[in-house]
Amino acid sequence: MHRTIIVPASHVGIARELTEAADPAGAGMFTTKLSATGDLPASHFISSGFIREQYALILDEKDAALVQAISDAAGIGYTQEQIDELLSLIDVSSEDAFAALNRLGLRICREVE
Repeated sequence: MHRTIIVPASHVGIARELTEAADPAGAGMFTTKLSATGDLPASHFISSGFIREQYALILDEKDAALVQAISDAAGIGYTQEQIDELLSLIDVSSEDAFAALNRLGLRICREVE
């Protein structure tokens, strides 16, 4: 199933760890930086594309108990409070990436070297 997931920069670490723990295919998610202006620093990160149906449903329902089980099984050790906070802050939709960005007023950051 297609999902666009946008995570605040303050919670991108936990999001990355949990997506990788859920499925090895989740490694490398949330690398595209976003901000309201397209300038750094990033305020959010995005991943958009096809994910397994079981994970799309967990995200759609913001099923904290299943996310906690993934964390526990992987030995990551996030608390229920941390997971609840993450799930309350992420934006999950079936929209294409640019529609979600427009809806949230975000742009892809220009990488300046």
